[in-house]
Amino acid sequence: MTAMIGGGQVVDTPAAREFLDRALEKASREECRAIARDCAHKARYVQGLLTADRCAELGDAEVRALLRSVFSTRRRADAVIAAAAEQGGLAPALAELCWAEAPVERRLDAFVARLGALGDEEMACDLAGEVLHHLHPERWWLFSRWMWSPRLRTGAVALVTTEADLSGETPGETYLKLGRTLVMLRASAEAGGLLDLGEEPWNLDVLLACVYCVYLYTITRLRMTQEFNKVIPPLPELVRRILGVHRLESLEA
Repeated sequence: MTAMIGGGQVVDTPAAREFLDRALEKASREECRAIARDCAHKARYVQGLLTADRCAELGDAEVRALLRSVFSTRRRADAVIAAAAEQGGLAPALAELCWAEAPVERRLDAFVARLGALGDEEMACDLAGEVLHHLHPERWWLFSRWMWSPRLRTGAVALVTTEADLSGETPGETYLKLGRTLVMLRASAEAGGLLDLGEEPWNLDVLLACVYCVYLYTITRLRMTQEFNKVIPPLPELVRRILGVHRLESLEA
């Protein structure tokens, strides 16, 4: 089964099924559903944290807790906070991203620009996508480099589509292109019976995380030593890590 996205892109459902089958050799469906439940738990935490009336006034401990919940910022919280401080602080930037009235692509571009001193546009996009998706899961989607990296032109989405061209002129334009592709991916995955992995929208997140982790196992096995391969976490833990729900209890710490 395939589904046309537009501009020549096609969802490769057989490839997605093969990745999922390989993932389910290393993690049960119930483990995947548990991860989806933890994603929903993380969303409730983010929604309680980033309310419209208090988002701009977040304290340092709350900002750090949020950064710890994002895979790419978990170990670089100080760098993210310092970069945002040059443009008025991370909390006001998050408030503009989450609650300003401008179209989402313009809000995302502004947020990335405010973190320009970080020198890592993809990390800024990762953070913006995590915040938007978990605050408004019914409306916005993740924007993580493991899903699609404009710099490397690869990621989980590229692995289950053909002729993927998701890079826009700005991060915001790329975000919209990615979103349109994810809509088609969801429809194709549902039709193919691939989303029995938990509640929406987290089931698609888990599916794509599984795709990426299988890919990561494959390339590291080919390129790295056996000793290095042994330190890669088991698939359920690796999926949790890239989705930011490993040691979820630390959010309330």
